[in-house]
Amino acid sequence: HMDATTPTTLTASTSTDIEKVARSFIRAQPFSEQISCSISAVVRDGLRWNALGMDFSGVVRKRKHMQKSHRAHQLDPDIADVMKHYMHCVACWPLVQFDFWSRYHPMRAVAPLSKYDKQFIQFQRVGFAKFVDLGLNIDALEAAARRALSGQQRSSAVVAMERLPELEPLISSTEILQLASAYMGSDIKVTGYKVLRLGSELRTHEYRSGYWHHDGCGTRLKMFIYLQDVDNATGCVTEIASGSQDMFFYQYGRVGGVRFTSEYVKHQYTVERMTGRRGGGFIFDTNTVHRGNVEGPHSGRDAIILNIESLRKLRRPLATRGPCPEPESYPVHNVTYRFRGRPRGLQSGLG
Repeated sequence: HMDATTPTTLTASTSTDIEKVARSFIRAQPFSEQISCSISAVVRDGLRWNALGMDFSGVVRKRKHMQKSHRAHQLDPDIADVMKHYMHCVACWPLVQFDFWSRYHPMRAVAPLSKYDKQFIQFQRVGFAKFVDLGLNIDALEAAARRALSGQQRSSAVVAMERLPELEPLISSTEILQLASAYMGSDIKVTGYKVLRLGSELRTHEYRSGYWHHDGCGTRLKMFIYLQDVDNATGCVTEIASGSQDMFFYQYGRVGGVRFTSEYVKHQYTVERMTGRRGGGFIFDTNTVHRGNVEGPHSGRDAIILNIESLRKLRRPLATRGPCPEPESYPVHNVTYRFRGRPRGLQSGLG
């Protein structure tokens, strides 16, 4: 972990140094007999960890009996012991419990029944799903977004928060709401959206989200709608560490100054670039390690970002002090969807 003001000064040995510090920290912790037994048990059953956090998905798969305990909203005792031992934010424990229960809800473990279900399984596996064409009137939507951004600088990162009626068919799309609810394992609510412009002269040191990070509030979803083609030639591509959505991070809450080096992330994960065509986009879990890459020469990029939250989290505020729900957004009211398990018959635009 590091402050966002320092990554550019780090050397090529950074990932090794971070790993050494992390291992030294772990070894230095006072271990009771109970926590020692719990750590040994989850390591034996498939715990994976690195300097950023821990992934218990292998343990969950092996301990199939956990599905019964989830009906009572209870964590496996060994997993709970290990999480609490390494957690830096005691006030975030309710968030971690709820996310863990939702992520491994028994209704999310049903075998796929159609090709669309298989795409949903991929979403669960990697933490994102791309859309080739969202079926919007993209010309009208782009024109409305440009009006909202009129007068804003083209060289920096700017946000516009205005109502976009052209976006409403997507906001109320049953297929999208169903996919989001099934992924999150809970009732969901669309909370708002914004237009984000990343200018052609924007550089990483001016854009905090240009460094690798997670959003500090556990599982939630953001959906990007592209207003221009975004590819490797144009740059300004969002990058996601594939599979990192299942991480239990050592720190949640106010993580605005916590960023990870590019070298370490690329060493630990396969990095996927969210390229796409105008009118398409992607949806992803902000619990993934991700960044908006503005390194090197790049074109400007305009995108609309839709925020989707767990309804239960919104009704029962959790002490995370993170950016959830997103503060800079045009609010959406009365768009919710009840969790019904795995989606059926999702549209073929998912890719």
